[in-house]
Amino acid sequence: MTTAPPSRMRPVDRLLVLDDAGPVRRDRVRPETRRAYLYLAPATLVVGGLLVWPAIRTVVDSLTIGCRGVCLANFTDAWSDPLARRALLRTLAWAVALPVVLTAVGYLLAVVSRRVRRAGVLTVVLVAPMALPMLATAVSFRLLYDPDPSRGLVTALLGRLVGSHAPQALGPGLVTFAMMSAFVWAYLGLSVVVFRRVLDAIPSQQVSMIMAETGRRREVYRWLYWPILRRVAALLVGLAGLFSARSFDLLLALVPGSSQPAGEVLALHVWRYGAGPTAGPAAALSVLWFAVLALTVVLPLISFRAQWRMPPVDVTVWDRHLPARYSGLRHRLAQALCVAAIVLWLIPALLLVFASLHADATLASDGLSGALSLASFAEVLGAGGMLGNYLGTGLFALLVAVLVVAFAGPAAYALGWLRPPGRGTVLTIVVVCATVPVQAITIPLVQTLGAARLSGTGQAFVLAHLALGIPLTTALLYGAFGSLSPEQMRQAVIHHGADQAGPARATLTQVGPNLFAAGVLQFVQVWNDVAVGLLFAPPQLSPIGLSLLGQLRYYTTGTGHVAGATVLFSVVPLVAVMVARKQLVRLLMAGVSGNWQAKPTKR
Repeated sequence: MTTAPPSRMRPVDRLLVLDDAGPVRRDRVRPETRRAYLYLAPATLVVGGLLVWPAIRTVVDSLTIGCRGVCLANFTDAWSDPLARRALLRTLAWAVALPVVLTAVGYLLAVVSRRVRRAGVLTVVLVAPMALPMLATAVSFRLLYDPDPSRGLVTALLGRLVGSHAPQALGPGLVTFAMMSAFVWAYLGLSVVVFRRVLDAIPSQQVSMIMAETGRRREVYRWLYWPILRRVAALLVGLAGLFSARSFDLLLALVPGSSQPAGEVLALHVWRYGAGPTAGPAAALSVLWFAVLALTVVLPLISFRAQWRMPPVDVTVWDRHLPARYSGLRHRLAQALCVAAIVLWLIPALLLVFASLHADATLASDGLSGALSLASFAEVLGAGGMLGNYLGTGLFALLVAVLVVAFAGPAAYALGWLRPPGRGTVLTIVVVCATVPVQAITIPLVQTLGAARLSGTGQAFVLAHLALGIPLTTALLYGAFGSLSPEQMRQAVIHHGADQAGPARATLTQVGPNLFAAGVLQFVQVWNDVAVGLLFAPPQLSPIGLSLLGQLRYYTTGTGHVAGATVLFSVVPLVAVMVARKQLVRLLMAGVSGNWQAKPTKR
């Protein structure tokens, strides 16, 4: 009896039926649709019950509260309120201006940094603020813009240039600019790193080929750079729109109470007026806010339909694959721009550390020119329960990160590799769910948790973080599973037959770093969180972010103590991001490029 050669054998007892005829294509591996939906079920139950349903309830409330039936009265009432209307317009400005600034400036710095020496210093300095809690960014810029010239660097400089009539950066006239500058400081590093990653991966041979055929530099941008960079720009625009919803922490901690109405956005307005007699207009504003965020994130992702696979490149050393460096005046200008960016990005962080090295009494009497000491750190660490808050927040963030990856990983595997029917629609829903702000669904979510008798418990706090973290993590891991190597997966099936360990090991080998990066990202998000803790944290659990937010009320008289607590609060996420920086870059780029998990090669 003759048997078929190994290349023609089909393991029919497996869930995967392998057709080895013809070239390698992912479409030749056809999993059972039932298996894909089984992987999607846990994440669907959590997100559907705790995110989609509250969002639908918010839409229904915006159309029915105060109405007999269905009407648009809440929308007209919200628009007729001057405070609400200005908050909506500011939110629109944030959603449009910030992505444009981050994309344009990030691309400029990425291009310039590739043509100067020691550009890695610039990259590290720009990336570090992205790991810091938004509260730390707010405290740093509050020190920078402090109205007291002895503490506020910008105030002191403006006073010397303009005199006693210098405008206040945190006053009503400039508060929006102050907030946006802090936001750009926090997230510009992401734009620079992503653009550098893509530009370094473009083969120089293709550039030379197009130049040889056309003789025009603009044709290189038209046929090579533009198709690639527009996908990256779409990713950055979507992420910037998503991050703009997190201006809640920034406004609450940076802007003094007297100036908050002049800079209020929907993140803060909905939180303040979401209950009581203004619940209907607040629900209408929540719907409009959600629509703005969804459009900001979803529309740019349309350009992701085109496929492009970048060659692998070592992300640990960015200076290996550099174009010809500038010479003469252009080189000096490029170096000056990089040095200026480094100095500007170091000032807020150094100012925060410098303020933490002063006692409160010294800052009150002598400002930042007083004697240095470690009294603020000793005071923070000696406060009752502070070390317990640090440990409790870390364990809680670790628990949530593990649970989010456990739910999002199988869902991303089903969408990215198994690819069931309707996956495009499901993925669009996932991306839309990732844009839902927690303030917009607070009331329905509290009611849902109350119906399950979980209100005010630690379980409710965990579930709220799960519902908000699963969609974004699934969307990020989708690109990683979608870029699995079909050849490696097919060889694993051939060599291991009915043994499930082979394909599972091949999958983990390729996406393991992405799963680790997703866990680190979720850990940092939970550690840095303020909004979810403010709304759902039980009394017996006091996250460190809420403790720091409570201390900000004593900022004027306890600046050194607040700065010391902020520095200690920022150490953990900063170390986590620096340790996992390579994996985080690959995770963010998995949806833009192809298989980032291949072994890096030198060109």
